[in-house]
Amino acid sequence: MTLTVYDTEGKSNSTSANVTIYARPVAEFTISGEHFVDHELTFNGTKSRDDDGMITSYFWDFGDGTNSTGNLTTHVYHANGTYWVNLSVIDNDGLIGFKSESITIGLGTPIADFEIIRPSPYYVDETLTFNASKSKADGGTIINYFLDWNDSTIDDTAEPLINHTFTQPKVYNVTLIVTDSDGKTSAPTSKNVPVILRVLLEVMPENVTADPPNGTFKINVTVANVDDLKSFKFTLSWPKDWLPPTYDLLDYVEAKAGDFLGPERYPNGTRRWNFIPVPDDGEGYVNVTGIFTDVVPVGERRGNGTLATITFQVKASGNATLDLKDTILQYPNGSMIVHSIKNDGYFYTTEPVANFTYSPPHPAVNEPITFDASASYDPDSPSVPILNYTWDFGDYNITSVTGTLENPPSPIIDHSYEENRTYTIILFVTDDDGETWNITYPLTVVSGHDVAIIAIEPSKFAFNETSGEYETSGELPINVTVMNSGNAPEEIFNVTLYATNTTHTFEIGTQTVRVSIGSPKNVTFLLYAFKWNDINTLQKGNYTIGANITWVEYDSDPNNNWFEDGVVRVYVAGDIPIDGVRDGVCNMRDIGECCNAFGSNPEQPKGNPNADLNYDGNVNMRDIGIACNNFGNRDP
Repeated sequence: MTLTVYDTEGKSNSTSANVTIYARPVAEFTISGEHFVDHELTFNGTKSRDDDGMITSYFWDFGDGTNSTGNLTTHVYHANGTYWVNLSVIDNDGLIGFKSESITIGLGTPIADFEIIRPSPYYVDETLTFNASKSKADGGTIINYFLDWNDSTIDDTAEPLINHTFTQPKVYNVTLIVTDSDGKTSAPTSKNVPVILRVLLEVMPENVTADPPNGTFKINVTVANVDDLKSFKFTLSWPKDWLPPTYDLLDYVEAKAGDFLGPERYPNGTRRWNFIPVPDDGEGYVNVTGIFTDVVPVGERRGNGTLATITFQVKASGNATLDLKDTILQYPNGSMIVHSIKNDGYFYTTEPVANFTYSPPHPAVNEPITFDASASYDPDSPSVPILNYTWDFGDYNITSVTGTLENPPSPIIDHSYEENRTYTIILFVTDDDGETWNITYPLTVVSGHDVAIIAIEPSKFAFNETSGEYETSGELPINVTVMNSGNAPEEIFNVTLYATNTTHTFEIGTQTVRVSIGSPKNVTFLLYAFKWNDINTLQKGNYTIGANITWVEYDSDPNNNWFEDGVVRVYVAGDIPIDGVRDGVCNMRDIGECCNAFGSNPEQPKGNPNADLNYDGNVNMRDIGIACNNFGNRDP
């Protein structure tokens, strides 16, 4: 290279120097192989070149946090996605060349994956749900799931949720293979599934029978498949109430330690366990606790066996569930042993159950009584009918009703008594096996029924001393007093209140009452004042108040079932008289009267009995509410 310079006089001078120009290296590479996850790819940079020398260094950045050197290398991507691959080359002159290229890594063949939808432990004969929806396809969808259960069975399905039950304890190597919509099949994915026997408690035998009055039976509460039992607790219950004559079905006799506990003491006298039954026969249960002492090794606290043997005496015919509940099994460290109750016990007698009802509950002399033995049954054959009902009515009348399996006898019969006294009714029933049982109930026959209405009285706060009448322009409580004057301990009947004017009788309401003998009882009705737009209230005017008792069969004096007493004057609802005058409309004046008397009673200085629209003796929000609800009411 030569440099020449000139001045203003045209003179010049030159100088020369040698300059060397180096060429930058060129980075080139190719990628070969399947562009899928977990497939090896080859990266070839041998076509990189340096035109004036040689390449001395190759550096690869694969875009996933890893790198490599050399002109030829391999790499495996472990996740799908798009990556930028960068190759840097250095030549013998120290110059650098670069090249970047993106590469997309697909899933390629589908990937099989599955899980069980609940955590372990997993038990024999338990249905497990396997979820294979985590399996993945590259671009397509999974269309088939093939599962080898390692128990000589397989499932081939299009559904990702698959149920399976293992019937033996074992560690099963379950294998899943999936196929996608492109027809590609995954590599097998296998997982171990440990299946164990569930710890079970049960009552054995499950069904047991014995007969009254003094039959006995034993049941065992057993444990199975337990590994390291330190202590146990459970409650066994049975019906605490039954039918007469004993009112007990079962009597608890005793509870003894079972064979799982082994001998109480070692030969040297050392205690092995404590066994504590706490019965409550009246409530129908026994609580049982068993605890191994610390000297008992684990080998003597595992396996199967009986925890307790419980003895009962049968007092009556019937059937019952022996309910095993509140069960606790514990390891030595106090943690709970997961377990299930396989079954409760069931007790029944071969002798039938006798039972009946009668109606009416307090019959009178010569009144027909219906006896119904439909509740009788045979515990050992509940669907087979009773074949004979024999009724001893306690008045020297014994009636037997017999039938067949094809034409069973009626359990219902009528009877009446000629004298008032208490009778002992005995029902005998016989089943298809010829077994018989009976039940006894007392029945009191009264001389007669006599219910009466003895008084009708509106609220005293509605009485107008000037007019001498009861008046209402709101809600008037009316008390009807009834009496049971007969011999029946209790009577149940309906009472209806009426209001009658010169042209019509209006029903105010009906109530059912229950009245004990000799005790008067008040029944309160509400009479509502006239509202022009409400057909359920009374028109303005005078009404005579009466009440009636619905007919009671065999009532000795039905004439006192009707009672009429007094007149009530009905005004427009909410219309309060001022200085003795009502204006025939409910308006702000009436609401103001309520507000002025608010919080008072008739005895107080500001008390206004006319503002007490519900006649409870106080002017309060209820009265203001009645006035507001009827605002605008007027006499038509």
